[in-house]
This record gives sequence, C-alpha cells and structure tokens, in this order.
Amino acid sequence: MRKTVKINDYDFDALIDTGSTITLIRESVYHTLGRPTLSPTKIKLTSFGKNEIKLFGYFKSTVYIEDNKFKTEIYVIDNSQTTIDVIIGTDILKQTEFKIRANGIELIPKKKNTLLI
Repeated sequence: MRKTVKINDYDFDALIDTGSTITLIRESVYHTLGRPTLSPTKIKLTSFGKNEIKLFGYFKSTVYIEDNKFKTEIYVIDNSQTTIDVIIGTDILKQTEFKIRANGIELIPKKKNTLLI
C-alpha cells in the first residue's frame, strides 16, 4: 500500500492509509519542501495506541501520484511519530476511485460530471 508521490517537485515514499482522514508529512519532509507557511489547526489526532499526535500546522499543496494531481491540505507532524515520509489520507482518497489489489493499490481520479447541452 505504498506509492511514490511528488510534492513541489520532490519524490517521497508514501503510505496509503484508509484509516487516516488527513494527509500527513514528517517535519523533515516539510523542511525539504522549503518550509511553506503553516496555518494553525485545531484538529486533534491520536495514534493507534491512543497517544496524541502533535500537529505543527498545515499548508495547501498539490500531491502528484502516478501522473494524477490531487489538491489537499498537508499536515506536519514530528519526525518521532512515524518513519514514513508521507501518509496519504482519505482526504485524497475521496478524490479517487481506488482499487485494492494483491499487488497494491490503484488510484484513479474521479471523473467530473459534464452536462451536454
């Protein structure tokens, strides 16, 4: 359930996490991206073990996955919270029709409805 994603022309290893409602990056990734301006957040996150996860804030960006682009808010967490660079949450998955297969996950952007006049 891993993919390579591109954010601001940098490639990162990402985990597709259907249990996460938001997309997260490690603080080290945030620094690699040039430390975009963060907006404050009041979101409270807890880990699987019920420990609170401190969020530094978020910024809006585009995440590229297999030549598809997804606009989202990206939240920054402390490096000690995970060894994974990027965690793709359902905020991005809701923009797709994803298929889980034995060899991985396929993300297909949802088609926008168009009206013929």
